[in-house]
Amino acid sequence: MKRAGFMIGMISAFCILFTATGYGGRYAIVVKKSTLEDSVWAAAVDTLKVRHDGEVFTYIANVWAVLDKLSEYVPDYICFVTEPLDATATFVGQVHQLTRMLDDDPYGDAIWGIVTGYTAEDALRIVSGPSGFTVRTVLSGTSAGWLPYVVQGMATSEATYHKRWFKYPDGTIIEDTTGPTDRTEMLVNCLNSDTFDIMITSGHANHDEWQLHYPTTGLEGYFRSSAGQVYGDPHDGPDININSHNPKVYFGLGNCFIGEIRNMNSMPLAWIHTGGAYQYCGYVIEEGPNSYQLGGMPHYFFIQQGYYTWSESFYLDNQALLFDLENQTPGTCPDDTNGAAIYGDPALDVRVEPVREPLYEQEVVVIPGTDRDTITFRITMNEKGSPGFTGKWGGRHPIAFLPFRVEDIDIVHTNAYNTMITDNLALMYIWKQGDPPLEEGEQREVVFTAKRYLAPPWGFTVRDVGDGTAFYLVWQKGTAPQIIGYKVYYGTISQIYTDTIDVGVDTSYTLDGLTEGTTYYLAVTAYTAQQEGHFSHEEACIPQTTPRAPTGLTVTDPGVGNTLVLDWNANTELDIAGYKIYYGRFPPFIFTDTIDVGDTLHYTVTELKNDSTYRFAISAYDSDDNESGLSQAAFGTPTRSVGLEEQITMNAYFLSQNCPNPFGYKTIIEYSLPKKVKVSLRIYNLAGQCIRILVDEIQEQGLKRATWNGNDGFEKRVPSGIYFYRLDAGEFTSTKKLTLLR
Repeated sequence: MKRAGFMIGMISAFCILFTATGYGGRYAIVVKKSTLEDSVWAAAVDTLKVRHDGEVFTYIANVWAVLDKLSEYVPDYICFVTEPLDATATFVGQVHQLTRMLDDDPYGDAIWGIVTGYTAEDALRIVSGPSGFTVRTVLSGTSAGWLPYVVQGMATSEATYHKRWFKYPDGTIIEDTTGPTDRTEMLVNCLNSDTFDIMITSGHANHDEWQLHYPTTGLEGYFRSSAGQVYGDPHDGPDININSHNPKVYFGLGNCFIGEIRNMNSMPLAWIHTGGAYQYCGYVIEEGPNSYQLGGMPHYFFIQQGYYTWSESFYLDNQALLFDLENQTPGTCPDDTNGAAIYGDPALDVRVEPVREPLYEQEVVVIPGTDRDTITFRITMNEKGSPGFTGKWGGRHPIAFLPFRVEDIDIVHTNAYNTMITDNLALMYIWKQGDPPLEEGEQREVVFTAKRYLAPPWGFTVRDVGDGTAFYLVWQKGTAPQIIGYKVYYGTISQIYTDTIDVGVDTSYTLDGLTEGTTYYLAVTAYTAQQEGHFSHEEACIPQTTPRAPTGLTVTDPGVGNTLVLDWNANTELDIAGYKIYYGRFPPFIFTDTIDVGDTLHYTVTELKNDSTYRFAISAYDSDDNESGLSQAAFGTPTRSVGLEEQITMNAYFLSQNCPNPFGYKTIIEYSLPKKVKVSLRIYNLAGQCIRILVDEIQEQGLKRATWNGNDGFEKRVPSGIYFYRLDAGEFTSTKKLTLLR
């Protein structure tokens, strides 16, 4: 009965039935560049990238900077990896809006979630943990516990002392009036038993507290959060910490501000840190009588019995909200369009374990055509009911995920009041307030024709071969299984392509016969047996024999004295053999020295004079010794920081960031020891394996320096990538990230 994934069966030779909603596709990871500088946050991003075959999009300060790239990528999931104090209520509102602006329609374009935590280790833990879990046992601090739709659980009344309801695995639900006056300790003990899969709350709250009794405080206590710890504060008696480890969902169904991260004492951080929340959902605004967003999630998650994950339920209820705003559905006046947050991996497969039939069965039937498919979305009532907006905490419209994105939609037939079909969604408006319930067995459907949306190939890049006549083109393989080939378009005027080449199934192509010095504009498409997809972004390139001057030169002072670190962008020509550094000291800024650094993009220039300003430029050369002109100049002044010496005099351990970082040939790691101590300095890969021991001995007090040449313990070159170095000195331990780029 579990509906995890599409169950596909052939109805006939030409008709495919999709009876469930399991959904997959492109996964985007959005993260601030400064967040990636922390090794543990970076490890969380790397884990998501590997787990979901994701693509990383970075921004410096404003998350809107990724909009154009995300639009081109056409993601199905977007995970925003965010340090805790960056995940503000304003940020949540921006995420809501941004994820609706990847195309031209007003609806959401991707299932999203925010991965954060009180510590970076929290974020890494929840993205490294289980890929999903099943909700069987519910714990509710409000009478709304949806007990008929779960295996077992307990709901409690926030308004009536002693009242609670128990659901047993045999299906029995009993009402009990012997509960405690103050539920605080009981609920804390339940959570600490590690047996509940979801916690539901309602009533008065703030970003750092939940008042158990409603509407007044009465004789009950609070749940509070402080410095990453969620705890119970009973009406009488000492605080009781919540330390629960089993993965769970926290659902602030009807609480004001309980989803807001206002400071490091806020509830979402504490529930993730000590409460076991792998997904956390709550309002970042004041919750009121017109709230809509969270109240409809149980319809999709509980009542539809495994059709949807928790993240999908959040996403779908927002689409229903947007529809009702546009449709002016009777009884609706939502004011929380951008007001709720969902924290956790959006692709985490969290579903309720089915215990009964859903309110209605739903199916999507696809009849493929030569140019257009005919698609039917149909629901069949399993019992008498009202499949539409029934109230703030009630039913919602039937929505189905389509097995692919669609465009150019034409409605053939429907017995719904209205429909909304966009991207990969189909919604039917089939019941409104004032209508009689639909009877068991009644059906509603929409039949439409559409073209399958064929996304443009992602990652299209053009590189000059370097012989003056050819380009090398490359792009990523499309995700649509029906793709049978790709076409390259090019011309000498932007957006006007005079030549086309069908390259078949290959995802790279060498385009030759070009004219040296002429600017060419290029794009690529994918095609199926039915249709050709959308153009990729356009690339412009000029075939040349001589390399272009390098770009992006930066000069950094590491503060270690007599040293400056240079970084620059890679040239795109295929025949680049290396780079040369030109530099000189002021006055007179004449290039007096040259270093051939080979094919690295990072280099540490040493033996410079402290507190003197140097001018640098870079050239590139190819395999035929053709050398480019010089890059734009950059300037730097080497200095010697006394920070490490001061650390020693203050009797403190200290581990510095390696320099240079990233590096290609060798890097220096400095650390200070306040006393004589046994020291271990080791290099680890992302799998946690020690690949090189740099130091393993007793050392005297002072400033120490170790060098790593990028080789393992057998002096074999290790591949480019992210590594960690760890210093253990007595009771002191510190770990930092470094990047090796060959």
